[in-house]
Amino acid sequence: GAPSGLDAPPRPLVRRPRHCWPSAKENAGESMRRLGLMRAAIRKEDAEERLTQHATAAVFRRLQRASGSRSDAGLSFSAADVGLREMPGAEYADLSFRSAVVARPKKGVGSDVLALAEEQDDGQMLSFMRRLDVDGDGCISLDDFCRAVLGKMYTPDA
Repeated sequence: GAPSGLDAPPRPLVRRPRHCWPSAKENAGESMRRLGLMRAAIRKEDAEERLTQHATAAVFRRLQRASGSRSDAGLSFSAADVGLREMPGAEYADLSFRSAVVARPKKGVGSDVLALAEEQDDGQMLSFMRRLDVDGDGCISLDDFCRAVLGKMYTPDA
């Protein structure tokens, strides 16, 4: 039969024209929550459980590998989304959780409800990706990622 529940293959981030993206303010709280989860995941991986530039850069490189990206230019939003879902650990699973994937197998859930859930999930993930894309060029570079995650602690060329 068809996969059900959490066994269902993840739905890719919907490609929408840039003018259809949600505003940065629309999902600001959810973006900050996901950024907090990202910071916690990086801290957990670091031997000293600190949020360091070295650990943050290492996670970005692993995210690139997990996404299958070979580009030194950075990650597209859809590649970053794929990479996050491929990263091992509960922290990354929480970060990339999509309610529509869980809701899909429930009987009696109308297609309009699922469509709205998918739209909200995509909007939240796009807002999070936009937060990671500090320079706003549509691509998450190592510099963007470190600036977003580390904030004022980031020192370029370190």
